[in-house]
Amino acid sequence: MYRRVLYIVLATGLLGSVPTSADVVWDFENDNDHGFSLWSVNPAIPVADDPGKAGDEALTGGLPDAGVAWSIGRPDQYDGLKAPVQEGDKIKADGTMEYNQPGLNHPFTFPVNGRGQESYLNTYNLTQWGDNVHTQQNDQIATSPPVLLDAGAVLTVWVHGGGSGTHAPELDSNPDRGYTDGSAGIAVLSAVDGSILESVLTNGHGTLRQDTINLSAYAGQKVYIEVIDAFEGSWGWIAVDEIQITNATDLGVVPPGLATTPQPDNETTDVLRDIILSWTQGNFADAHDVYFSTSFYDVNDGVALVSPSQDANSYDPGRLEFGQTYFWRVDEVNAPPDLTVFEGDVWSFTVEPFARVISAGDITATASSQAKRQGPENTINGSGLVDGLHSAEIEDMWATADGQELPVWIQYEFDRTYKLHEMLVWNYNGPSFLAKLGLQDVTVEYSTDGVNWILNDSVSVFNQAPGTEDYAANTTVPFGGAAAKYVKITVNSNWIGELFKQYGLSEVRFFYLPVWAKEPRPVSGAEDVAVDVTLSWRSGRDAAAHDVYLSTDEQAVRDGTVEPVSVADASHSPDLDLASTYYWRVDEVNEAETPTMWEGDVWSLTTFDHLVVDGFELYNDLEPSDPGSNRIFIVWKDGYGYGSQAAPPYYPGNGTGSTIGNAAPPFAERTIVRSGKQSMPYFYDNSGSAGKARYSEAEADVSDLKIGSDWTKGGVEILSLYFYGAPENNANASDRIYVALKDGLGHLASVSYGGEPSEMKEAWWHKWAIELKEFANAGVDLTNITTMYLGVGNRVAPQLGASGVLFFDDIRLLPSRPAPSLPGPEPISQAPVAHWTLDEGTGTIVSDTSGGHIGTVMGGVGTSWVTGRKGAHALHFNGEDNHYVDCGALDPTGGRNEMTCAVWAKWDGSTSNWQGLVCKRDTWAADGMMWQIELNRDTDLLGVFMHDGGRLYTLEPLLVSEWQHVAFTIDNAGNSVLYIDGQAVATSTTFELGTGTGAHLLIGATFYQNGTGQDCFNGALDDVYLFNDALTQGQIITLMDL
Repeated sequence: MYRRVLYIVLATGLLGSVPTSADVVWDFENDNDHGFSLWSVNPAIPVADDPGKAGDEALTGGLPDAGVAWSIGRPDQYDGLKAPVQEGDKIKADGTMEYNQPGLNHPFTFPVNGRGQESYLNTYNLTQWGDNVHTQQNDQIATSPPVLLDAGAVLTVWVHGGGSGTHAPELDSNPDRGYTDGSAGIAVLSAVDGSILESVLTNGHGTLRQDTINLSAYAGQKVYIEVIDAFEGSWGWIAVDEIQITNATDLGVVPPGLATTPQPDNETTDVLRDIILSWTQGNFADAHDVYFSTSFYDVNDGVALVSPSQDANSYDPGRLEFGQTYFWRVDEVNAPPDLTVFEGDVWSFTVEPFARVISAGDITATASSQAKRQGPENTINGSGLVDGLHSAEIEDMWATADGQELPVWIQYEFDRTYKLHEMLVWNYNGPSFLAKLGLQDVTVEYSTDGVNWILNDSVSVFNQAPGTEDYAANTTVPFGGAAAKYVKITVNSNWIGELFKQYGLSEVRFFYLPVWAKEPRPVSGAEDVAVDVTLSWRSGRDAAAHDVYLSTDEQAVRDGTVEPVSVADASHSPDLDLASTYYWRVDEVNEAETPTMWEGDVWSLTTFDHLVVDGFELYNDLEPSDPGSNRIFIVWKDGYGYGSQAAPPYYPGNGTGSTIGNAAPPFAERTIVRSGKQSMPYFYDNSGSAGKARYSEAEADVSDLKIGSDWTKGGVEILSLYFYGAPENNANASDRIYVALKDGLGHLASVSYGGEPSEMKEAWWHKWAIELKEFANAGVDLTNITTMYLGVGNRVAPQLGASGVLFFDDIRLLPSRPAPSLPGPEPISQAPVAHWTLDEGTGTIVSDTSGGHIGTVMGGVGTSWVTGRKGAHALHFNGEDNHYVDCGALDPTGGRNEMTCAVWAKWDGSTSNWQGLVCKRDTWAADGMMWQIELNRDTDLLGVFMHDGGRLYTLEPLLVSEWQHVAFTIDNAGNSVLYIDGQAVATSTTFELGTGTGAHLLIGATFYQNGTGQDCFNGALDDVYLFNDALTQGQIITLMDL
C-alpha cells in the first residue's frame, strides 16, 4: 500500500523593498522549473541536488507531446542503497521509465499531461521492484523561490496521482525534524520554528483534482512553497501542476547554498557603531569566509577577506565610524572533501551619523518683528531649501519689518531639552544687494528654561549670503554638546549698516547628539506581551547606566516617583502581571557628563491576559522513534499506557480507567475544538472491580507542558479549563471531574468540579475556573508545581462509576476569576412580536420581519448606516437628541405583562446625557411608559428602569467600541433579569412594567417628547428582538447566534 499527501510550506522572513504584488503562477511549461530547488531531507544530514551525483538531478523530455519540467528522485547517499533515478535514466515515449540498467523498468505510466498543459512538477517513488528499500520517512522536497504574500492571497494547485493505495496520512507537525512517513505534496511552515501554518492534504489517487488554501492570515510574510515526497508502501506517484498564488510577489530564486537574511538588512542606515553582523547560513555550509570593507570593489573582488573559514555565522567588525558606509559578503564553504564555495551577495549598511537634525515639527520659531509673508517659521520649514541649497526668493526667508531699532531677535524653542552639537546658518539671501540685510554681528544664547541664558561666544558674526540661487550654508555655530531647549539670536547689525533698519535670515538647522533611550522593544503600545518579557532599547550616546522606571501608574512614571531600577546594559527583565498595562521609561545616566542624566520618553505595553498550561496544539502523530514525536498520550500518561518493554518508549499505565487520545491517528481531537486546531480526547471507565479501576486519571509532568513550575508568576490566581461532554456518556454522582496538583516535595491536593454530573452529557464547552488558593490552602507549593492530574471520579475513595468520553481544551492560568460558565443554548419555540434586523443599509424605513411594525429613522445625517454585528448593516446614532428610530405605539407584552427585549450594542462612550438603547416611554410616569434600557449619564452603568417600578443596574459599564449583546426579560411574577453577552448581570423580583402601552417604542432614544426622541444612544445598534415571553438564559444564548 502507498500513502501520498499534498503539502505546502511557507517559510517566513524579514523583507526590504519588494516588487508590486500581483499573481505568482508556476505552470511548469517548456521545461521551466521556475527556480524550484531539489532536496533530500534526512533528520541528521540534509543533502541537496548535486549535478555530479547520480539520482538527484532533474529529468526532462520523454512525455508524449511534452517534457517533464522536473522529476524528484532519491539521491544515492540518502540511505546507501540504489536510487530509482540514476545517471542515464530517461522517460520513454509511452510515459514509463527507461533505466540505464536493464530489468528495472517499473510498470506504471505518468499522465500524458496535467491540466492540458505541456508539463508539470512530478514526483514518483518505487519500492516493490527491489531497486529501493524505503525508510518510510524524510524523502524528497522541492522548494520554490521566496514569495511575498499580500492581503487576500489564495493558493491553488492541481494534483494527479496513482499507485497501490488510497490512504492520505496527516501532515507532520514538526517537518524541520523530518516529514511524516507516507506523504507527498504541499505544506505550509514557519521558517522560525518549523510549525505548520496551513496545509493541503491530497490523496490524488487516480484523479485530477484542484485544491485551494486561503492565505490571507499570513499577509506581509515571505513564504516558500514545498512539494514533498515522503512515500511509504509499494509504489505510487503524484504529479503537481499549475501552482498559483493570487495577490503575491515572486521574490526570485535564492540558491540554497548561499548565505541569506543579513543582519542588519541590506542597505540599512542608522546602524549602531558596535553592531555584530550575522546571517542565515547556507544549507551545506561547513565554514564561512567573511569579507568586510568601506570599498564595494574590495569586497566584490574578494580582496577584503577579514575572517576566513570561521565557524560562527556572525562577525564582530569592531567599533565603526560615524556616518560611514560599509560593504560585506559571506561566502559559504562546503565540508571536505567537496569544499565547494558558494559566493555570496555583497551587502551594505551605513553607520548612524554623529549628530542628527532636530525636526522642524519639534521647533517653534518666534521673532521680535516680521515683514509681510516673511515670518520666522520660514527659517525652519525648509522653504526655498533644496538639497542643502537655498533660493533667492525673499518669501522663503524671515525678515523684520522695516525701520526696526536694534536689538532685534529671533528665538527657537524645542519640544524638549537637546544636547546640541551645532547650528548651520543660511543668512538672508535676498537677490543682489538685498543680501546685505542679512545678520552680521550677533549674540547667540541658549537656555534650558527660557529665563536663564548662557552665552555661546564661539561665533559672533554670520557670514554674508551671496544673493544668488543655490546658496549653501556658510556659517556653523558649534554648541559642543550644551543642553538647550531654547536658542536666541540677538541681532546687533546687518551687512548694510544704518542705511536700512531691516534684518533677515534664510534658514537654520540644529544638530543634536542622540542621548536618550529610544526604539523600545517591545514597541510602545504593544499588546499581548509575555509577563517574562525582556525590555530592551537603543541606548543613548555615552550612557554609562540606565535607570528604568516601570509601573501601572502612568503619572508615577512621568513624575519619576516610582523607584527606578539601575541596569548596566540596555535591557531589563521585570516581573509583570497578566492583563495589565505598564508604563516605562529609561533615563540615560553618565556621572562624568553634564548634565548627568537624560530623561527618556514614556512607553507602554499590555501583557497577555493568560498563561497557557496546555492548549493541545503541539501534539502530533509521529512514531516515538522520530526525534520530532510528540504524541498526546506520552505527555498525558493514562491508565492504558503505551509501548512495551521490548520496544521502548514504554509506560505500563497508571492502573486507572483513563485512555488519552483516539485509538488511531490523529490521536488528538481535530473536530470538537474550542480554539486552535486540537483538543484532548479523554476516555474514562470507572466500572472496574475496585481501587484505581474505579476512577480515571491522566497525569502530565509540568516540565513537558512548558508552563514552568512557578504557578504564581504574572499574578495568576485562577486555573481555568474547558470541557465538552457527549450525550451518550454515563455519568453517576461519583463521576466528577477533578484536577490535582503536586509540588516538588510531594504535596498533592485535588479539587472536584462543583457542577452537576449531567453536564458531562452536554455537548458544548463548559468553562471551569478554580482558585489556585484551594491548592495552596491544602499545602501545595504553587511556586514549585511538578505534576498536574486530570481525573474523573474519586481518587481518595473510589466508587463504582460509569464510562464515557470528554474533551478538554485551553487549560490556562488567569489573573482573576473569569466569568462563570454559561449554559448551553436552548431552542426558541416562541415567535417574536417584532424583529428589526436593521439590515436595510439605506433609507429611513426599517422593517419588522416578524410583526410588520415598521420603524422610521429620524435625525438625518446624525443617524447613519454602518457595518452590523449580525447581517450586513446596523444603525449608528451620534448621541444627540432626535437621532433614533420611532417604531410607533407597539405593546410587546400583548397584555401578558411579560416580555423579552434584546439588542446588539456597540457603544462609543459617554456623553452629557442618559443614553437609551431600546425604550418605551413618553413621560416619566407609570402610565406614560413601560420600561427603558439606558446608560446612566453619571456612572455609565447600564440599567433597566420604570418610574416607581424598580430598576436593575450592572456593576460595570459597557465596553467601548466592542459589540455586546444586551437582553432584558421579565415574567408575569415580576422576576426580571438583565443579561450582557448571555451572562446574567442583574436580577430583581420586584420590577414592574409601566402601564403606558400607548407610549412610543424607540430604538436609540430614552423617551419621546415634543415630537422628538430625547437622550439618544451614542454608538451603533443592531438586531432588535421583542418577545411577549420571558426567554430563559439558554434561549438568550441561542438568540445571540440567530
